[in-house]
Amino acid sequence: MSAREERICVIGAGLMGRGIAQSLALGGWSPVIVDRLPELTEKALLDIETSLTDAVVAGRLTDADARGAVDRIRTSDDLASVCSSADVVLEAVPEQLPVKHTVWREISEAARDDALLATNTSALDIDAIAVAVAAPERFLGIHWYNPAQLVPGIEIVPGSMTGAETVTRALALMIAAGKKPIVVANRPGFVGNRLQFALIAEAFRCLEEGVATAESIDEIARSTFGMRLGDFGPIRLADLGGLDTYVSILTYLTETLGERFAVPPLLRELVERGDLGVKSGRGVFSYANGEGAALSAERDSALARRLEHLHHP
Repeated sequence: MSAREERICVIGAGLMGRGIAQSLALGGWSPVIVDRLPELTEKALLDIETSLTDAVVAGRLTDADARGAVDRIRTSDDLASVCSSADVVLEAVPEQLPVKHTVWREISEAARDDALLATNTSALDIDAIAVAVAAPERFLGIHWYNPAQLVPGIEIVPGSMTGAETVTRALALMIAAGKKPIVVANRPGFVGNRLQFALIAEAFRCLEEGVATAESIDEIARSTFGMRLGDFGPIRLADLGGLDTYVSILTYLTETLGERFAVPPLLRELVERGDLGVKSGRGVFSYANGEGAALSAERDSALARRLEHLHHP
């Protein structure tokens, strides 16, 4: 792996910070993990080395690449010194607004006036964090998913004052790191966690109502719709299943379980105008010239591959 010249510091040596640093080191950067607690940076290095060793044992990584990544990571307890020379500052401190404000005031005093500034947050309002940032036009959210060194998806979340160049730089950095960045609006929970936490909340309701055991709920999620979500997102799956079917089921669930299952106006509007998904040739997406049949065949092939892997890992 060739070394990259861009200087990146990761503020915070917790679970996300060390995963982000590991991902960047594997991509050829030499990230500096900054934390005021030496015991946290020491633990971060140990955890990163363990993770990389596991990857080598599993055959996902060569020993040389793992060793190179470990050797590229440095640590420091001097935030001001590290930030003053960094091209990119990635903050990954705990998800508490007062904590982030304190850290960003310190970063703002030290960071270069051309540095890319980013916060890792899974749900917090980017503008609420930006009030503590001296240059909000160079600031945005980069939401990594745990484990950061493995999960490819990244949400890029511009604030109301984020400049277009900042978004472009963040996208380029994440693509260079081998990630799949997607720009989303600055709304509570963004996209991934709105979907994920709606599922988790409903799973716990099923558990407390005695619908099934915890083990059974997890198995149902893994072996039914979860298998399809790995290859197709929920919107595409709705098109495949028929949007009118989803309206009917949601209507029944609303009547029996409550307003949390209310049919979204957009979904109802699509059905009322006859855009039912693959079976009508148009839903949220358009399916012309046999694209619907091809998509159905692709879904079936993807499921067959997953089943084969389950039976013959």
